[in-house]
Amino acid sequence: MLVNPPRGWCYTSRDLPADLRINPLARSLSSHWLRPFIDFGTWNDRLVWYTFLREPISRVLSHYQYHVEHMGVTKSLRAWLTEDRTQQNWQTQFMAGSSDLDAAIQIMSERYAMVGITERFDESLVMLRKALSVRGMSLWYGKPHNPALSSERR
Repeated sequence: MLVNPPRGWCYTSRDLPADLRINPLARSLSSHWLRPFIDFGTWNDRLVWYTFLREPISRVLSHYQYHVEHMGVTKSLRAWLTEDRTQQNWQTQFMAGSSDLDAAIQIMSERYAMVGITERFDESLVMLRKALSVRGMSLWYGKPHNPALSSERR
């Protein structure tokens, strides 16, 4: 089930029961808004976390390109990075809720069943299938969801 927070930038422990009332048969959640540093209370033991990390420079360039193409950003890459601190250490912030690398590493080691690497996606999918113990899990996928719209910007 794809979930989104009704408010803010984080899916919270209040959001989960509401979504499960709407879809009581859900067995999997996915979202850019799920954060492993959130305390989901009694649900913590039932949640199995996994993620795919991306090489940092490629991730930043892609994120910037997305903001230019879809969110109307007109700043240079340098200005965007220096003026908007939320863009810095994004993967670390995603994991820990802050730029604290040690906290992110601790959360990954304690909560995650699997951490894959986007640049080794096929191998990471095999690792995911094994980590989740899902027999018959299809590893087929289509083209990337967020391809560059302009080869010039790429």
